[in-house]
Amino acid sequence: MTAAVAALVVVATSLLPATRLVPSGIDLQYRRPLGQVAQYHLLLQVEGIQVSLGERRPVRVRAEVELVEEVIAHERGGGLWLRVRARPLKVEDTSGTFSRDREGEWPEVRVRMTPRGEVLDVSLAAGDRQAGAAERSFAALMSQPAPVIFPPNRVEVGDEWVWERDGAVQRSRLLEIIGEGGEQVARIVSEGHSRLRLEEGSEALGLMTLLSGEATQHSQLDLLSGRGVPARHKGEMRVQTNSQVTLNLPAGSEAFEMLSDLRIEFDLRLVSVDGEPVSFH
Repeated sequence: MTAAVAALVVVATSLLPATRLVPSGIDLQYRRPLGQVAQYHLLLQVEGIQVSLGERRPVRVRAEVELVEEVIAHERGGGLWLRVRARPLKVEDTSGTFSRDREGEWPEVRVRMTPRGEVLDVSLAAGDRQAGAAERSFAALMSQPAPVIFPPNRVEVGDEWVWERDGAVQRSRLLEIIGEGGEQVARIVSEGHSRLRLEEGSEALGLMTLLSGEATQHSQLDLLSGRGVPARHKGEMRVQTNSQVTLNLPAGSEAFEMLSDLRIEFDLRLVSVDGEPVSFH
């Protein structure tokens, strides 16, 4: 009798649908091997208003930027350190936001992030400290759209999730999965709101810059899910900032204020990974 029951159990188990043995849904992560270099082409269109020293002026900038991300370190738990370099290929600046002699000097930054996309730290590379405060602030805020943050669990098409931290909130949804195998693409739509803060200074120059503000973003991300690499990220940001620059002089301190209200359309496309071209539409 025992043998018969055991046989029935084996047969019943073998007839269970195979899908029950495999976790359903997809696990979304930014998975990047150490040393990987991903090259992107970024289109930016910026319009808005900037108020500096009491003067109000329009901002109109169109830029094409070569963006290079290099994975320079891994942390326990899957965290990443990225070296991000931005090189303007073309800048149309009818408003004079950039001075012509500094177009090619956007600063290099280092980004620490989790596999889910949470940015833990952004810092300027030591060699880029000579860049002006305006260029550093502008490039740090706009050289890279905010990443879409993934959920901690597997998700199905149509699933939604919310991420919140320190007053920032982002709502996302897995819209569809395109293709199969290693080139499978997960398409995600997202909207979010966050506070901005940037504080930096130079003791040698007696200069301190404090920037605060907020940003909203609506975007669509196409993720090469097998590689953990964004293939395209397209959307729109609105950035409102208040910058205070303090200059310490022998005669005393002087403070200057600059306000910005900018709408930024962006389109980030993956061009190559480790020198190998990537074709994605």
